[in-house]
Amino acid sequence: AMGTLAQVYSHLGQVEAERDMYQRIIIAPGVSNRVLANAYCNLGTMEKEGSEMEMEYYKKALEFVPSSIPALQSLGSAYASQKDWDNAIHSFRQVVDSSQGSEYEQVESLNLLYRAATQ
Repeated sequence: AMGTLAQVYSHLGQVEAERDMYQRIIIAPGVSNRVLANAYCNLGTMEKEGSEMEMEYYKKALEFVPSSIPALQSLGSAYASQKDWDNAIHSFRQVVDSSQGSEYEQVESLNLLYRAATQ
């Protein structure tokens, strides 16, 4: 329910209310690892691209769900924005190699890496 409310705040452009809702999810008792990973990943997307805080949120998401496709793709993009190609490739490669990633997600990871490298 809190995740849905955070999405509503996002659509309404209420950034601080959205951030607050994700923070509440993180401290709520009994939250599943998948929900925690999603909350951290969403917090990461709210940070400045390539910032340390953005990357910390993605890494935290991966602590809860190491195979989280959104967190791996976002972390790879953050590394790429810093021109840290080795780590960017590693993150995107994990998506491509993942049996959980759909073909679309695998192709999207390669596309994100290509776009970052050609900017």
